[in-house]
Amino acid sequence: MTKRKSRSTNKNSNAASSVVEIPRELVAAIKRSWPRDVVEEFDTDESYFHEIRHQIERDLRRISGVSLVWQTEDVDRGACDDEDEALPSYSEWQSYHVFFVSPEGDEFRFEDETIGEDPGDGTETAFSGEGRFGISLTISLAAPVAAIGVSSYSHYEDGGYTIPDPMSSLHMNEETGIVISANEYFRDCLGQEMFQKLEILREQITSIVALRHISVLDESVLDLPVQSLKADQEVFVGKPVCVRDAFFSAECDRHFSDSCGKHHRTPARQSDHFRCGTTGWRS
Repeated sequence: MTKRKSRSTNKNSNAASSVVEIPRELVAAIKRSWPRDVVEEFDTDESYFHEIRHQIERDLRRISGVSLVWQTEDVDRGACDDEDEALPSYSEWQSYHVFFVSPEGDEFRFEDETIGEDPGDGTETAFSGEGRFGISLTISLAAPVAAIGVSSYSHYEDGGYTIPDPMSSLHMNEETGIVISANEYFRDCLGQEMFQKLEILREQITSIVALRHISVLDESVLDLPVQSLKADQEVFVGKPVCVRDAFFSAECDRHFSDSCGKHHRTPARQSDHFRCGTTGWRS
């Protein structure tokens, strides 16, 4: 198991947006989801997703050689799940559900660390942890669309954790300062063989959600701006509002919530998650 760190960023790749248009069917889906052209909170209990959630979970668990490591927890469950690393309950609103699956094998595990407050004296302290590389499946509760990407999950000795963040699109190499897409980032860091295994897993997951009539959004459209769309002030989105925001958004303070005595740390806001160098991982 290797010790690794990195930084990811929440910037949108709008540079490419000027040359790619949003497909008409996607424009129509956005309009159906937000007829007032405003991304705002809605009653997620009425979402189509709840009728198929358990079938998707079952199918993910059936993939050979893979574990469902973590998923977004229901708001009506206050305790952490014993079967997988379930996110504690939140009263805050979000418009998506995330599943994180990871292949078995030590090559997909890594040592991690984070900085937090010592519970005794409040001083800044480093806490060790363990992480896993895998695939995050983010399903919108607003419309039958999903995003699938290579990602990671970590949990730490102080009870904190870092989870896949669907609102984070780019990663920064701390040594070079270059900001690149998540796919480029993980391909460079993991190497072609490991990345290819995750690509195969991605295809399997794509087939699973397709059976439930959920369309997987291409990475090239996620950060395209939706010119007619605005966001309610209570909803955390980028500016301008993009396709990603239309389907995967959250209440403004969603990322800063604590529950079950655990701290929710997303990669976009945690600078010391793991580090990738130009020649591979380094401590």
